[in-house]
Amino acid sequence: MSAKQIVMAGAIDQSYGKYDIDIIFEQPYFVSSLFSWKTNTSKTVIQLVSAEEEYEFNIKYQVELGNYIFKINIEDFNNSIFIGAKKITCIIHNENPFLNN
Repeated sequence: MSAKQIVMAGAIDQSYGKYDIDIIFEQPYFVSSLFSWKTNTSKTVIQLVSAEEEYEFNIKYQVELGNYIFKINIEDFNNSIFIGAKKITCIIHNENPFLNN
């Protein structure tokens, strides 16, 4: 994490020590997150916030125009993670992560 980007790396099985995917948030405006978490990939993992949530974030954090607010749903936690950033990029390192299992 830096002022230039936030990189979220993930894997189906982290025991291999390699990540299957990197999700890069460029020019982050804010982040509300845990450092380590799991997600249920049978559900929507990441999405843009709803219009109502976007309005609430703009009132609370005065989000500058041109930023997107991403909502990341996580397991075993009552709240979601939120990241405001100018751009999102996805790099897939392993197109068949289930073959390792």
